[in-house]
Amino acid sequence: MKNSWHNTYLMIALLIFSHMLIFCMDSIIYFVIGSIRSDLELSDTQARLVYGASIFGMAVMSIPIGYLLRTANRKWVAVAGLLVSSLATIATAFCHSFEAIFIARLTMGFGLALNTLATLAIGLSYFSRYRTNVIAIEQFSAGVGLVLGLNIGVILGETLEWRETSTILTSAGLLTAAALSLCLKPWLSQARANINLQVQHTHNTLSKTIWSKRPIMLGAITVLISLAYFSYPVMFASYLQEKGDFTWQAGEMTVSLFAAGNLFALYGPSLVKKFGAKTLLLRVLLLTAALSTLLFTNFGYSTTLQVIFSVYLGMAISVTLVTLSSEMVNAVIPSQSTPAIGLFTACLCAPIIVPAPLMRAIQEIAGWDVAGMVSISASLLLATLITSQLQKEQYLSARHH
Repeated sequence: MKNSWHNTYLMIALLIFSHMLIFCMDSIIYFVIGSIRSDLELSDTQARLVYGASIFGMAVMSIPIGYLLRTANRKWVAVAGLLVSSLATIATAFCHSFEAIFIARLTMGFGLALNTLATLAIGLSYFSRYRTNVIAIEQFSAGVGLVLGLNIGVILGETLEWRETSTILTSAGLLTAAALSLCLKPWLSQARANINLQVQHTHNTLSKTIWSKRPIMLGAITVLISLAYFSYPVMFASYLQEKGDFTWQAGEMTVSLFAAGNLFALYGPSLVKKFGAKTLLLRVLLLTAALSTLLFTNFGYSTTLQVIFSVYLGMAISVTLVTLSSEMVNAVIPSQSTPAIGLFTACLCAPIIVPAPLMRAIQEIAGWDVAGMVSISASLLLATLITSQLQKEQYLSARHH
């Protein structure tokens, strides 16, 4: 049989691997940014811009790519994303100025957007009855890539120069792109959701555009949660070292544990099914806001408590993001599914440029305690408030024709 389960699982595994690899290539910058800064004599601001350029590039391109995927060949979009990211990774090895490496990292973000959205579009169309599970697997694979990148950076950083590390990852990316182009068949990559969606609405109908009220509200919640997500790594090392016994090595470990929270994404669909999207979001956001507020007081000066919180924060945010992205897709008509994914990704990535200057400004005026409460606790509380205003939507089980 042409589309046997054996062939399907093999191709899905290859797509997941490519997605893991592309995030591994991106996240390794965390451990080589010090070498890059030294070699290119970058300032603190320039180093932060280089670090965040790929995520910002992803934010810029996500919505246009979401619209593109309504008609484009998803297989070649996914392959193009892997090729672009691989070439951008090797380009960083030959950059000799801030401008050049910033453009290379920005291009890396374009590749991330192409591959991520194409992979999601393939999964959501072929497994149309299990959209939340598809989104959870995508986030899980991205989390695995992040954790691998962080650890590979430590391992290779002890034996190889950062340019050699970039070359190794580029080779892996090019080989995977070749495998995708050869193995990914049209009956999977170009599958169309052939379902009869019967939707019972409590108050309103499916949105015909991503610029309607419900998608925009979900996008606003995503922006606020993302602000908290990106703020924590920016502040925790400086904050805890200022408080006492938190070493830089412990900081690196905590970043890895925080990133590992994405691995909890696979549990998200079962929680959504058990509690419902709105109830789950309200409970997790309110609890996380309360805990973060508590930990930025005298009670939270314990290094152990901060490490535990970093793990919990990563897990909590991974569950909320799975919930929000699946709700974003569920909120629109089928033809708007890929633009909805693009909107969610843009809202998730755009706040990358905000935390560092915001928190530094607040820290200089009122200290790290207040900076943490504003950027993390207040963001989560505001997200909770907007979530409470969402009208519940009840989606009946999708049935194949």
